[in-house]
Amino acid sequence: MNVYKEMEQQRQNKKLKKKGPIPLQILRAFWGAMIVFCIPGIIITFIVPAFTIQLTRSESGKVDAVVNQNLLLIVPVFRHQLTDLEDPTSRTIDGKPVREHGKYSHHTEAQGVLFLKGKRGGQVEVHISPHSLEDVKFTIKDFIADNQVSSKKLWVVANWKIGFFIPVGILLFALMAFAIGVWYIVTGKPLYSPTNLKN
Repeated sequence: MNVYKEMEQQRQNKKLKKKGPIPLQILRAFWGAMIVFCIPGIIITFIVPAFTIQLTRSESGKVDAVVNQNLLLIVPVFRHQLTDLEDPTSRTIDGKPVREHGKYSHHTEAQGVLFLKGKRGGQVEVHISPHSLEDVKFTIKDFIADNQVSSKKLWVVANWKIGFFIPVGILLFALMAFAIGVWYIVTGKPLYSPTNLKN
């Protein structure tokens, strides 16, 4: 038995030496999980972006806006500044019918566009889910009209289903895979196995 235990210990030591120390293995698992999330997340949120709209009121009462287009929902990549913001306008683009095998099968999803324009020039088109479009527009109008509020930040997404829920689902999957990987690294056992259930 002692010989068997020594051989098993030597095997474990060789395995640990080959894979590296546990903190390094956990770090590798973390980066692997982030890659699983980031690659599809970047592609999805580039096509269907999220935006942050930062409104600030100057001492003169004029409202300036900074609009950031984000990747991965919160990472700004494109930035637009507007001075002395006018009341926003909006437009809803209805979905178009799609034909498959000579028949109309479904419609593409409607799109909402918010137009922000500064009195000194410059205009930004912010793509917003049609379900949120009017609320966001009137929130900005109310902010411009209300001199008591000095700043407000809005976060909007072009399409909740594609631009938010799918990336969040991928993130949760990546975190779950990371947790399972850490369990295996620390214990040396798979998370789900008949042996673990018996123990």
